[in-house]
Amino acid sequence: MLDKNKEFANKQKLTDPVCEMAVTETSNHHILYTDKNYYFCSQHYEEKFEASPASYLNTTGVPVAAGVLYPVFGLLLSPVIAAAAMSFSSVPVIVNSLRLKRTNL
Repeated sequence: MLDKNKEFANKQKLTDPVCEMAVTETSNHHILYTDKNYYFCSQHYEEKFEASPASYLNTTGVPVAAGVLYPVFGLLLSPVIAAAAMSFSSVPVIVNSLRLKRTNL
């Protein structure tokens, strides 16, 4: 039993990108997307991710533009670059909404 606990602790900690629950590499639900494996806690969340991966992975533009790097690295973006980052973060949302508009639900 001790070996099982050690083996589980050594596994990389992964998070389902849709529901943000902890998952393991042994999950039956996983997708290779942009050369990275994503693991899911259920088939339902795997299908949601597969339908619109960008909406679950677009998490960097707004925080960087808001200044999240300043306390750690002392890096503060110019207002022009910050505005561009925030504007670009809307592109996947618009693209996905247009894709959903064409989908018969």
